[in-house]
Amino acid sequence: MIAGVRPILRRVVTNAGMLLGGRTINAVLSLAYMAMAARALGVRELGVLVLIQAFAQLPPHTRAQHQLVFAGKLADAERQQLRAHATTHRLG
Repeated sequence: MIAGVRPILRRVVTNAGMLLGGRTINAVLSLAYMAMAARALGVRELGVLVLIQAFAQLPPHTRAQHQLVFAGKLADAERQQLRAHATTHRLG
């Protein structure tokens, strides 16, 4: 074996393990967060939350070319909550 390959391979495996572990922890925490949000918000509000977050995660150039439009009736309080959430996610 070429000298120095073994330490490099060990670092690659260690780093891959760290990345995989981080993704696993992220997935578990995301599942817990969504379960709590679903229980606290209800179906309708959770749907709005997920839609806004999905739009916020689009690449900036895609968001710049498209609008997120909600059609339907909203009470003033709901409209204010929606705008506040959009502002939190840098959408409005």
